[in-house]
Amino acid sequence: MGDIGDEQHKNIPHRHSEGSRSYPPAVIRTPRALALALAALVASSAPLRAGEPSASPSGPLTVEELAGGQWPFVGPSGPSITWIPGEDAWLEWRKVPGPNPSSRPDAPVERLVRVDAVTGEVAVIVRQDELDARHGVEAPVEARGIGRRGASRLTVAADGSSVVLVGKGGVVRIALRGDPAPVSLVEKGPVSDVRISADGRRISFVRDHDLYASVIEGGTSPQAREVRLTEGGTETHRNGDLDWVYPEELDATTAAWWSGDGQRLVHLRLDESAVPRFPIGDPTPDHGATTSQFYPYAGDPNPKATMVVTGAEGEAPVELDLGLPPEVAPYAPWAAWTPDAARVVVAVLDRAQTRLELRACDPLTGRGAPIWRERSDAWVDLPPPPRALASRNAFLLKSRRDGFWRHWLVSLDGVASPRPLSSAGVDAGDLLAVDEVRGVLFHAQRTADGRHDVVRRVPLDGGDATTLLDDGFSHAVSFASTGHVFVDVASSLTSPPRTVVRSSDGKKIRVLADASTPEFRALELSAPEFLKLPAADGTPCDAMLWRPPNFDPMKRHPLLVYGYGGPGSRMVSDSWQGGNGLVRVLLDLGFLVLTVDGRGTGGHGKAFEALVHLRLGTLEAADQASAVRALAKEPFVDGTRVGIWGGSYGGFLALTARMNHPDVFRAAIALAPVTDWRLYDSIYTERYMRLPSENAEGYAASSIVGRRQALRDGVLVLHGLSDDNVHAQNTLRLVDAYLAAGVSLDWAIYPRRGHGIDGGGARLDVYRRIVRHFTRFLGSGEGIGR
Repeated sequence: MGDIGDEQHKNIPHRHSEGSRSYPPAVIRTPRALALALAALVASSAPLRAGEPSASPSGPLTVEELAGGQWPFVGPSGPSITWIPGEDAWLEWRKVPGPNPSSRPDAPVERLVRVDAVTGEVAVIVRQDELDARHGVEAPVEARGIGRRGASRLTVAADGSSVVLVGKGGVVRIALRGDPAPVSLVEKGPVSDVRISADGRRISFVRDHDLYASVIEGGTSPQAREVRLTEGGTETHRNGDLDWVYPEELDATTAAWWSGDGQRLVHLRLDESAVPRFPIGDPTPDHGATTSQFYPYAGDPNPKATMVVTGAEGEAPVELDLGLPPEVAPYAPWAAWTPDAARVVVAVLDRAQTRLELRACDPLTGRGAPIWRERSDAWVDLPPPPRALASRNAFLLKSRRDGFWRHWLVSLDGVASPRPLSSAGVDAGDLLAVDEVRGVLFHAQRTADGRHDVVRRVPLDGGDATTLLDDGFSHAVSFASTGHVFVDVASSLTSPPRTVVRSSDGKKIRVLADASTPEFRALELSAPEFLKLPAADGTPCDAMLWRPPNFDPMKRHPLLVYGYGGPGSRMVSDSWQGGNGLVRVLLDLGFLVLTVDGRGTGGHGKAFEALVHLRLGTLEAADQASAVRALAKEPFVDGTRVGIWGGSYGGFLALTARMNHPDVFRAAIALAPVTDWRLYDSIYTERYMRLPSENAEGYAASSIVGRRQALRDGVLVLHGLSDDNVHAQNTLRLVDAYLAAGVSLDWAIYPRRGHGIDGGGARLDVYRRIVRHFTRFLGSGEGIGR
């Protein structure tokens, strides 16, 4: 959603960036999160490939150029890497010139290579065409991803001894030390959720909703032996097999976890038998086609979760004590083993998501007891799985128990009290690395002004924290497990990613890639002005305002608001966002573009987010309107010509803003919006709104389709018919409501398109409709500023 010390980055002008200023509160008294899957539509299309010819545009950026991949004239941003545990080295796939016996002789050959982070020395591990030739016929195995994630192509054992590769040639293990001859692990498929034990001798995987293990035996000529770990798996009874809603709303990335000694496996079991199914149709084939999705709406029966431990040879399963009976359908999104493999720590949330327990369970008996509790009158934020510290018999846990995200050192002996390591009163970012030898951890952190992501270095035993790379750029970093080196991807809104290897003190070692090309730098992109604008209650909110090229402050310009607004989200950030292609198209037409992070968004603590509890949309829309009213006091803003657009939650926000504040917003565009929270999934919706039976008033007030008397014209709604996240049912019910109310609505449904409404020309059509809608209702072209 940087150290860029090189001068070429400093040469990109940041025109119109006039610092930060505050506007006085508007006189208004007005009483976490869908994935922003549509961000790509706003940011840009795919960047040009390395070496592809390009030329700077001779005039304004067009939607045809944007959709056709002719923007933003940048190069590659660096490799996709997987660190080797215990080493300052990584694995990556590289394409190199042929010969390639499996295709054209001159076609590139993909190789898995080991790269020394410091020296850049490269060693080839295996060629993909050799894997295909050796295993592609005998063991073709289709690998499936989890939720919206594709199948992981490679996974490295925790001891760094071996890597498991998943591809069209099957699932194989390759030793990173000793004989690298591939060992075939899976003989038939399809499979999903491939996980490797710490010593690399066992992998687990899911086939037909049951859990299996492949055990590697033998010395000089190792072979794999398959073990079935569970029985009775079906579409409704999933053993170690995730459904749709757990990955989507609880960030579950796996349903199986190996113990450190590789002797046991704990897995999630989901009973979906009571969960309603939703049909997702495709009317384009002859006679049509339908797929069925387990999808619990708010208030529907949820999947029943249990956690089970089994031995690596399929020994009798042991069910763990979650503290709540399965009948009340608690959530159990993850498990983690203690370093000695003597206990399993399981995260358990009640359905209301107001109570969280981390329970330490005996894997032999199943008995458990809480070692960490959190309570909230609004909702508890689920922490990610903890990081075990073997040297301290403790783990590091990221928690918001005191109102802000902080990193805590939690002792497993039950004697020492949990101790916070990161700063109070500010939301800490993700844990990046731990160096137990030197006694330090590294975590991400937003700067005080909220614009940039930096890195903080914190002593495990207490002491002053230090900030790395606080240089006016945002930094997305990936550390080696040693904590000695990291890869830094630095950027800003007008500077595309620059990828650098650095030492743990932030010093540059070598540059991997720089996406800034001469063609891009010649564009001299302008940056937005960062502002503070008032919420409806006067609270200052982060905002950024883009001005059109050749901006004339003596003219009054129409204003477009681009928003998301979902709980915990953030859009105001000085980081690369793909060139903001659609924003720049609209700027070239003469529009001002504003983004405001109002109440309920992230980065300001739990109390700021929880203000929207039980009434999604109301405060968020009021804050957008308040910000516009304040900005419209400027002589260059035409407050009579204001539009708003967004996707997913942002689409819901745009519709709500047009309904609740028609005096401010003259036009609105919603892409894949929720139009009634009774139609969205249980986990996300109930977190913020509770059950419909408990908050009927809040659901009614937030419904778009349920308030026909408030429906307004000037609205465009776009939705993919195959959207499995926000079902197209939301938009079709909205169309029906508009028809019943006798109000005009512009809308389009895209067959075979999902939540991102992409592919096969859909992106270009979306861009064109957005431009046409806003120019129709708000004015356009030459002389748009009046």
